[in-house]
Amino acid sequence: MKTMHYYFHLSLFVLLLSYTAEAQITITYSDVKTALAPGKTFVHREDTLTKQINIGNLGQTSWDFTSLLSNFTQTNSSYNISYILASTAPTTEYFPSANIGQYFKQTVNGMPSDVYSFFQLSTSTSSLNLLGTTISTTIQPGVVQSMRFTKSVPENWLQLPCSLGTSWSTEFSDTIQISVGGTPTGNIEYHNNYISDSVDAYGTITFPGGAASQALRIRRDKRSTTKFSTSADITYSREISYLILTKEGESIKITAKDTTAASNGYIIADKISGESKGSTTDIITASAKVNDFRLLQNYPNPFNPETKIAFELSKAGRIELSIFNSLGQKLGVIAEGNYPPGRFEKSFNGSGLSSGIYFYVLTTDNLVLRQKMILMK
Repeated sequence: MKTMHYYFHLSLFVLLLSYTAEAQITITYSDVKTALAPGKTFVHREDTLTKQINIGNLGQTSWDFTSLLSNFTQTNSSYNISYILASTAPTTEYFPSANIGQYFKQTVNGMPSDVYSFFQLSTSTSSLNLLGTTISTTIQPGVVQSMRFTKSVPENWLQLPCSLGTSWSTEFSDTIQISVGGTPTGNIEYHNNYISDSVDAYGTITFPGGAASQALRIRRDKRSTTKFSTSADITYSREISYLILTKEGESIKITAKDTTAASNGYIIADKISGESKGSTTDIITASAKVNDFRLLQNYPNPFNPETKIAFELSKAGRIELSIFNSLGQKLGVIAEGNYPPGRFEKSFNGSGLSSGIYFYVLTTDNLVLRQKMILMK
């Protein structure tokens, strides 16, 4: 009988051990390369209403964020994040070693802005690194304000392979240069940063829409000093955040209001955001308030065979949206006629074309705008 009990307990121990091993998750180089491949699109949403949230426990845990759904909808602060070939971004010359580009359109200081971030997925360092960001904002017709964030060394966003117990740190400086109409302004912003990241939990995450997946929790402790070239003053800041990340690239990020709060259970949140696969559906809004004529970057880009092209008109008028090849030959017209003010989106299908670089051109009564796109079959 004792022998039977011994084997029963031994079998139970082995079963529990194997279950624990299976429950763990590792995010690999291949996972990141697939999740952030050109053409992948995520929806970024923010919740500014929830103040207290459960960040889970250390080690094996679980997260249920279904309660965030109504707040994500109420705050209505969603936008698409598209991953592109870094070489196709308009400011790629500043970050020649980037092999992943990220694009989204966001309101900055009340004005629509195009935001490009540049990443390097490195085999030599086994990490995903952020190299820098550019933000372009049309502050008045024909005048663009540009902000360029450059780093002294790449910022390690994710050490790979990544699993429970993985930790890394990065020390670097940021320089933020602002130009208006191509002319640099006199004020430069400098940040000295020390960031410490550690994977301290794993388990099942249930997203606001109800979908569940396996995820890691990455605790980030960011300490920074800020100084402007026009002032001798130096300010200090510290931020604690928790990124709950899946192998597919979906995530929930929680920024703690109190940097001394415990790393488990309920905490007071300063900000909550989430990124999920898919895209927003606010396609055509003819009544939208637009302050300028804009021809936006197509998405996805590169594409095969279909992509979407959006443009914005600040006043009514006749327009033509045409497609050209790299030789300057006009291939067709996908929109023409009299349009009211607003934002519009058109689909373009390149199934009858070969892989390569193409251009789409928006012509109005007194303006011609052009963008580049890549068809990759």
